[in-house]
Amino acid sequence: MLRNLISSVCTTYPTYYQDRIDFWKEQGTRQPTISKEYEVHDILLYQLPETLRRILSSVSAADKLKIKGSDGTSVITPGPWVNIRIPQLAPKTTEGFYPVYLFALDMSRIYLTLALGTQDFSEKNIDDDSMLAVTSMLREKILPVAFDAFDIPEDTKFISGKLDLAVSKWVDEGRRKPRNPAKFEYANIFALEYSADDLPENEILEQDLILFTEIYSYIETIPDFPKPVDLVTTENIPTDFPAVSSEQSAARSWRGIPSNVIPPTAGQTVTIRSEPRSTPSNVYFARFGKTDFYKIGRARNPQSRLDVFNKHIPNRDNEIPGLGRWELVDVLALNSEWAAHELEIDTHFWLNKFRTHGERFRCTEVKIQEAVERLKGLLEA
Repeated sequence: MLRNLISSVCTTYPTYYQDRIDFWKEQGTRQPTISKEYEVHDILLYQLPETLRRILSSVSAADKLKIKGSDGTSVITPGPWVNIRIPQLAPKTTEGFYPVYLFALDMSRIYLTLALGTQDFSEKNIDDDSMLAVTSMLREKILPVAFDAFDIPEDTKFISGKLDLAVSKWVDEGRRKPRNPAKFEYANIFALEYSADDLPENEILEQDLILFTEIYSYIETIPDFPKPVDLVTTENIPTDFPAVSSEQSAARSWRGIPSNVIPPTAGQTVTIRSEPRSTPSNVYFARFGKTDFYKIGRARNPQSRLDVFNKHIPNRDNEIPGLGRWELVDVLALNSEWAAHELEIDTHFWLNKFRTHGERFRCTEVKIQEAVERLKGLLEA
């Protein structure tokens, strides 16, 4: 479903846009406007947001998400988008930062990016190079946390720096400049890129969407996380800061992104993923010490996953007796990451009334054993 909708936008939006330009020229109206008569308008404003809402119904912040698609505010845009916001991190589309699907103006590629709202920067006359500096600072804050907190394949590579939305090649019959898409190119914190001619299967698209949204939801729980525009100061934004594009910049040395990897030219496939339908994984159940707090997650190596969490527990050397650590209760092996994901989500729903947030649950040991036996029964069926 998601794949089909994205593909439909790429194939039908150019005709929609050109029709509205032609109508504008014929009627002599002030600006070319959007039209509710076109299917692609309905896809962007209603069908895609509803589909994303369904896919994201199981993420920890599902009830906080605001999902919006746009083909322009009255005036049609050559670069449509669909974004996902948590108001605490992005009060409006123009502020903060959020995951967003950005469509290139020539519809040749789509980016799923964690991106800045750009109007804050425009209103303060902050230039594009300074925006890139802010995205770099946020990237260095967010990605190490993301690789520690989530089961991201270590061979995953994200695009950093300037995106290529085909703005430089854009020719508009009305000589209108694509100002917003031009800004969006510089707003990327990190992104995945999809070719319109070779879109991944639904499973991968959904997996990527859930990952970006879970990372975003996790950021909300970090106290006093900085507002992007507040990171712009004369001290940390040099006046001669060079524009860093995906053609020029070497990736930082984040775990999962080797320091010697140069992001490829925009437009090429950049994400190397494991195949979710053939890579073995596990659903695991863990308990925090002797408490009634449990964690239900998925990982290729559950013990290593818990070791990462335990590493960040204060007083982990037992200065405070009985503080506790995450310990495995049970592990169920699956033949694919996608199967593990499906059964993890199914178990989360089954125990939903005990859920505190994310993968965490507060319930009795008996209830967890019931969940384990239920899952084993599903696997044997």
